[in-house]
Amino acid sequence: MNLFSKTYINDLPWLELAIKSVSFFCKDIVYWTIVIEKSHFSNLQDIAGRILRLWKSNHQIQIKLVTVEDHWPEALSMDGYMGQQWIKMNAHRVMGSEVFWNWDSDVIAQKPFSQSDFLGKTGRPIHWFSHFNSLMGGADDAAHKQRKAVMKQIFRFEDISFEWMRCMPIPMNGSILEHGSRNRIWDESRDKLIRADRSFSEFNIIGQFSHFYFPDAYEWRNAEAQGPTWAGGYKEGGHGSGA
Repeated sequence: MNLFSKTYINDLPWLELAIKSVSFFCKDIVYWTIVIEKSHFSNLQDIAGRILRLWKSNHQIQIKLVTVEDHWPEALSMDGYMGQQWIKMNAHRVMGSEVFWNWDSDVIAQKPFSQSDFLGKTGRPIHWFSHFNSLMGGADDAAHKQRKAVMKQIFRFEDISFEWMRCMPIPMNGSILEHGSRNRIWDESRDKLIRADRSFSEFNIIGQFSHFYFPDAYEWRNAEAQGPTWAGGYKEGGHGSGA
């Protein structure tokens, strides 16, 4: 199972717990690529070293550490929160063209799992979505409206129906990201990120782009109608952080 994470210094305690949980619960061999700035690379090395020594008797997890400076230098000119979104949108630079899962630093596995748990009946990765209309009217109403407005601007659609950031880990396809990187959608997204537009969501852009241009890449499921079985923290209008 291929995983990708962009982390930063304040998230390292969470990341260490996340890696330990995956090492313990994942039934597959895990190839995990983790990104951090060079200034904190040694901190990440220490964590990876401790975990690999802890699990040296089982070779189920292999960790590759890469730096922002080596692969996404342009992200350094962005606000840190915005830059990490750009890195995820361009994760193909280190992940290649294959399918992988974005596993955020604070996503903790709570029970045994394997890659097959994240695949649908067709064998394609499950990608969850929610209708924006089903999310309106709650405490996050303003945030959803702002996200929707940003997506309408970037895609130049009259309306946007779906919210795509529904459940971690989120499936990603390197080939789709590479196509996106050559599309004006990525150019306009980069402009939003440089301007630090906090209504921007990388997962919404990637999800909308994938659904529109590559509809057969995933098995699309409505999270409100059939919630993810692996996300212990999932609730309507939110997204779970437990595998």
